[in-house]
Amino acid sequence: MAILVGHKGTASARGAVANDLAHALDAAEKAQSISAPDEVLSVSAYRAWFDDYARVIAPPSIRPACDVENIVIEASPANIHLRVYNPPKIESVIVFAHGGAWMMGSVETHDHICRWLATATDSRVISVEYALAPEHPFPFAAAQLAHVIRTVLAQRILNDGRRVFVAGDSAGANVASMGLLRLDTATRQRVAGFVSIYGAYSPSMDLSSHALFADGRFGLSRQTMMWCWNLYAPHLSAAERQQISPLGARTDYFPPTLCIGAECDLLIDDTLAFYSDLARIGTDVSLSLWHGVTHGALHFVGLVDSVTAAAHSIVEFVASHRKVHNSTATHSPMGRLLASAENGEHVQLPFLPADAHLTLENPVSIRTPHLMPRSRLHGSLAHKLGSDIIKGVHPPGAVIVAEGEDGTGPGRSSYREAVRTLAAKGLVVATPKVGTKVAPRSAWRLLDPDILAWHFESRLDERFLRDAFELRKVTEPSAAALTALRMTQQLKTSMASALADMTGHRPGTPEWHQGQLTFHELVLLGGENELLGALWPSTRVILEWASNFRRGSGHIETDDDAASAYATAFAKIASGDAEGAMITMAHLIDMNLNEALTVLLRGRSTSTRRTAVEIS
Repeated sequence: MAILVGHKGTASARGAVANDLAHALDAAEKAQSISAPDEVLSVSAYRAWFDDYARVIAPPSIRPACDVENIVIEASPANIHLRVYNPPKIESVIVFAHGGAWMMGSVETHDHICRWLATATDSRVISVEYALAPEHPFPFAAAQLAHVIRTVLAQRILNDGRRVFVAGDSAGANVASMGLLRLDTATRQRVAGFVSIYGAYSPSMDLSSHALFADGRFGLSRQTMMWCWNLYAPHLSAAERQQISPLGARTDYFPPTLCIGAECDLLIDDTLAFYSDLARIGTDVSLSLWHGVTHGALHFVGLVDSVTAAAHSIVEFVASHRKVHNSTATHSPMGRLLASAENGEHVQLPFLPADAHLTLENPVSIRTPHLMPRSRLHGSLAHKLGSDIIKGVHPPGAVIVAEGEDGTGPGRSSYREAVRTLAAKGLVVATPKVGTKVAPRSAWRLLDPDILAWHFESRLDERFLRDAFELRKVTEPSAAALTALRMTQQLKTSMASALADMTGHRPGTPEWHQGQLTFHELVLLGGENELLGALWPSTRVILEWASNFRRGSGHIETDDDAASAYATAFAKIASGDAEGAMITMAHLIDMNLNEALTVLLRGRSTSTRRTAVEIS
């Protein structure tokens, strides 16, 4: 997840409101011919005031130039009117739901905003004239938005073959979010992103900001907002009101979302609550906090610098998501894997082709704290015998004759120690009459670090490479999910330190390598599962081999690719996003495997060319 911070304005007579916005708000109030309703809560009075307010802020003469067309799409029980904005360059499409507390506002009150959105984001903007309350209470407007989104996604004349976003401000953000939730999973996955602009999401009005700003010091009071919720859903009891908000709802496969909150807004905690809900289930969600900005301030976009600078987060979000489909928020790990695959972001199964033949001409040595010391005589002898057994010099069932019978080899005591070591690893069995025999492969303790190392150093073929990466693919993603669920502050600090060691150094350096090892160790140990933690020595051998292999071949992954992959994995794990952690760790292992295969295949290609030259 990302946190985007908007422009910070200086203090003003309106408190924390940015100076330029405060001046613009004062000027708009003075210029209005219709005063804002005070204590008289009248729908018709509010509608007349809001129409006048939008017209005073941005009269038609100063609105951005744009090709505009009013169209109607068929729907039941009533057709829906749309206003379509076509900028000179169209790179994406935005379906927009205007704000206005569900009971006021129109495509006209938000005409200036939509023109700015169209030109600033290079998007066709389709503004929806949904039916207002109290004449049409919930769920009428949400159903209309859902119908419009389906229609736009289905009709190329509307989507122009471009990615489709959904956006809304205030009550429009609520209507748009509920419209998205009315779509089936397959349709919702086709939405490129959702932009929630200071949305209204808490009908109970019991969040901290509702109490802190209840007096309406920034224009919107708690009393007025409660009245608006009651107009929108008069038929629902207080206990039933939650169904008119995405908070607490099942948001499976919800599109990537930008949550925008205004600092000087009664509803800022609505935005934070929605952001937290989406982040908790692993949705690709960003938070943009607009400092010094009030509720409804988007009407001043393009006219007031502080608002325009803050609104640039919308431009960045649309630009970054219109070319990449990254729908990963689902209801289960397997669902997320399937969603990734459907959208082209495959989590690869680590199976190698049948004709891979990826053998090494020059084995790569491995050194880890978990391996037997080879400097001592019995350790060196055990290493030689173990390697020979792995290579097939001593096949299963063969009797190993003790070296040194003629007095020229290692001493009998060293030999016996080496045999005891190999027997403990399941490689040999000692019988009184026959002697030391090589055990069947089924008896070998293949996860023993020494046996793994001897395979990598002595007889690495495509079958064993596949098995090694399958082991990582089966264990590490699940371990990452478990670590995310059992995250502690100490563990988070340790993982951040390991990541800093990596991002602060180039791949291939000792510092990078140590940071990488620590990161993977914490993934396996962080879930506080002893059995998973016991796999770390074996996993370390595979990581050590891959690292030594890349360095020896001169192939080092790019800084950006490696750093980005590990940073993404850390973000998911640290945020407690178990499903996201599983996906990102699986992608990380895919990257490791692809790097190894690239080097192996390149080495095989070089060897083949060299042989061809020698023959010719």
